[in-house]
Amino acid sequence: HSEAQAELERALALDSTQVESRRLMGLSHLSQRHYSEALAAFQRVIADRPFHTEAHYNLASALSALGRRDEAERALARFEMLSERAAQIARLRRQLDADPDHLETRLQLAYLYRQLGQNAAALTHYRAAQLVQPDHLETLVQLSDLLLAEGETDEALELCQRGSARHPKDIRANKLYFTQGLIRLRRGQYHQARTDFERALDLDPSSAEAWNNLGNALLALGQTAQAQRALEAAVNADSNLADAHYNLGSLFLQQGQ
Repeated sequence: HSEAQAELERALALDSTQVESRRLMGLSHLSQRHYSEALAAFQRVIADRPFHTEAHYNLASALSALGRRDEAERALARFEMLSERAAQIARLRRQLDADPDHLETRLQLAYLYRQLGQNAAALTHYRAAQLVQPDHLETLVQLSDLLLAEGETDEALELCQRGSARHPKDIRANKLYFTQGLIRLRRGQYHQARTDFERALDLDPSSAEAWNNLGNALLALGQTAQAQRALEAAVNADSNLADAHYNLGSLFLQQGQ
């Protein structure tokens, strides 16, 4: 173990981002019953790679050895969930081998990869789905959301505009207007953002996040009375939306209430 750990230390000195070297270090500590050191190593792995399946199992082992049963059970449940998703991905990839143009399989795979933090793999499957049906609404919704998360706002905006033009009456298009509004809000285009959020709410008046961001746009435009009504609507739509409570509280504070 001492020789192995020396080599692992060298590996980490060369590249501290290599989580597998750190996980092996944790396994070495675990086998020597150095449970606290093992726990610290596995926690560091998960902090750097939250969806590392084996690390969650190893974490559960270290926690169990330390007598921290409840935490160990939560780590084990996380391991089982990640394992199940990996099994789903393997099954869907086999289906895709048989039918590479099956749209729903592509979308399911992309969704699972996003859930595992593998956005590049998700993007690959969204692109392939687009080749099959360029104007498929659900593909446009999910892909524009991913592109927004990745900072590719120009392409996300283009997809939103295309999708809302093709599917103006479909309730799912509210997500395209919402994404479009977020992009314009971040760009300081407050009038356009307001219009986008209002269109999203025309299709789905129950969207608390759309009400909240409409409130943000109205605040930026200095329309405080309307902003207050929008933020109150957000709270009524979802009383657990913390951002809406925060924005409403900030507005009251500015008004001396």
